[in-house]
Amino acid sequence: MREVARVDIPLTEVLAEVEILQLEQHLLMEQVQLHQIKQNPQVNFEMLKSNFQSFSKKLDSELSRAISLISNGLESGQISQQINEHRQALEDIKAYQAQHKVFQQDAGKILLSSIDGDTELANWRSLEAQDSALDKFAITLLKRIETLTEDIAKNAEKHEREFLAINTALGVTAFFTGIYLTTYIISSFRKRVSSIHGKIESLQESITKREPLSIFDKAALEEPAGADELTDLANDINQVMSKYSEQMTNRYQLEDQLIQLATTDKLTGAFNRHKWDDCLVNELENAKRNGAISLLMFDVDFFKKVNDKYGHDVGDKVLIHLSELVKQHIRKADKLFRLGGEEFAIIVRDLDVIQASTMADKLRGVIEQTLEDGLPRFTVSFGVTQFLKDDDVDSVFKRVDQALYASKNAGRNTVTTL
Repeated sequence: MREVARVDIPLTEVLAEVEILQLEQHLLMEQVQLHQIKQNPQVNFEMLKSNFQSFSKKLDSELSRAISLISNGLESGQISQQINEHRQALEDIKAYQAQHKVFQQDAGKILLSSIDGDTELANWRSLEAQDSALDKFAITLLKRIETLTEDIAKNAEKHEREFLAINTALGVTAFFTGIYLTTYIISSFRKRVSSIHGKIESLQESITKREPLSIFDKAALEEPAGADELTDLANDINQVMSKYSEQMTNRYQLEDQLIQLATTDKLTGAFNRHKWDDCLVNELENAKRNGAISLLMFDVDFFKKVNDKYGHDVGDKVLIHLSELVKQHIRKADKLFRLGGEEFAIIVRDLDVIQASTMADKLRGVIEQTLEDGLPRFTVSFGVTQFLKDDDVDSVFKRVDQALYASKNAGRNTVTTL
């Protein structure tokens, strides 16, 4: 149990921190890339780079701490079970640290330049690939150490049960020397061992299910009374459990941010094509059960001319402004997607095709009349359709696409319903 509390559980804690730092580093890379693409003056790029370097140093420090934990444990004899597995874990952590140092060196060069050109974009994508590989490596390391900790914890529980059986036998023998004293000692000892046992089981269950600790209140984590090894062990476990629960909660918050990044278009803030594919299937099933759901598809008229005449930077600003304008004039329940280029779509619930067509025409008029400093005037064309009983994803998408092309053929800046 002491090996679990002093080596393996702290090692799991360190690698969990490494994984969290890797996720935070990934978020910072996304922010750096978004800043360099949009040139957002409100984002302090130098601070982003500084934060990126700070996270890298902290991650390297945590890796060194993990290496020290295993090395010291092997040298001092604290690690007495599954020694070969611990040595392999040590080599893997060293390999991960070496890869991360290469990543730091490459990142230090790439972050000093923009990512507008083809070469810079290729370098950035190579850096993202390295970051993804490090993410996978960190997850693999954490799972391996978690499995190792679970195995050792189970073995500790086995020894604990054997120890309790021996202790009971000794208690029966000691009965003849003093009923009161023996009963008091056994009762007190069992209570404390049972508390430690319950905490180890809960910690093991949390590691297995990869969920935060949820069953412990503040009273359960209070410092136990006494001045012996069981008290020290209970204190160690309490500290590990408290920190582990806090780190798991932080991890889920980071995962939520990553999910948002994975489903959101970086330029416009609308949902992206990946989210569109998932939502379209779900909304089609919902339409079959709950009634009217309509689909609006639109794109910017003569967008290529905007890019050719004013440049792609202005074209990007047109798309950003269009997305913000549409969000202001649709309901909170409506979902806006960027399908690619200048093409967008909106899924609206509880509106039939006539009501959705009216909504599209209002949006078209708002966009046509809007003037924005630094941007050319532009118009959009809409295609509108409704999910029908016998529709599948392909049929409804094809129909709304045909409606959009009909609006283009009719002279643009119009709404066509099919």
